[in-house]
Amino acid sequence: MKVTTIDSIRSLLANIDADVACLVEDDEGKEVAVNPNEEFRSASLIKLAIYDYAFSKGADLTKQIEINEKDIVGGAGVIQTLSQRIWSLGDLMRLMISVSDNTATNAVIREFTMASINDWLQTNGYKQTRLQRFLMDTEAPLRGKDNFISALEAVRLMNLAVEYDRTPFMNQQVRFKLPGSFDETRDDVLVANKTGEGASLDHDVARFEKNGRFVNIALLTDNGPDRPRVLNSFQKIGQLIYDDLADN
Repeated sequence: MKVTTIDSIRSLLANIDADVACLVEDDEGKEVAVNPNEEFRSASLIKLAIYDYAFSKGADLTKQIEINEKDIVGGAGVIQTLSQRIWSLGDLMRLMISVSDNTATNAVIREFTMASINDWLQTNGYKQTRLQRFLMDTEAPLRGKDNFISALEAVRLMNLAVEYDRTPFMNQQVRFKLPGSFDETRDDVLVANKTGEGASLDHDVARFEKNGRFVNIALLTDNGPDRPRVLNSFQKIGQLIYDDLADN
């Protein structure tokens, strides 16, 4: 990244009216770090940990999994709108990422168990990332159980995920944050990403790539009183990274 790009990113981060954590790193070792180890409620970024766990264990992606009606949840996703109730594990994982399907995510968690996923996270040195509740379980946070992640560990999980299979990230349907200002208008810079949304919080973790060069970024925000302004900051930062890579 150019020095001007780094300075501009730092300036934008300093002016986000919210709690912020961010890590930006490029293929040359240059980085911008703001509270990279601070824990944030993860929202859908926890799906990165579930995805990586499944691949690390060599899971059989062809295995057929039945979803019971009682396990259908709302929020993001499409399974709740469809009649199909038997899916392959691979399809559930792709839905978990590309449309952030919460029902699919919960089915994958049940397949592997929270305990096993958390043991894998701890064994592999993840200190801030924890899976403590199912998606759309609104009662768990009232009991002190939530899912957490940091910007540093989000980047690490994303790097691993795109090495396993980047297809669902490249076909991500939620792209109004970091790639929002140029998505569907330019294709010279490839972007694989995964977002998270929740009450007062917005996250995005992404890899921008062009001609062998790359920039990784995780931007986590919480407690922002003006969401449109926060989202505008995501898009401005994504545009800076795009411009930096597109110029080369």
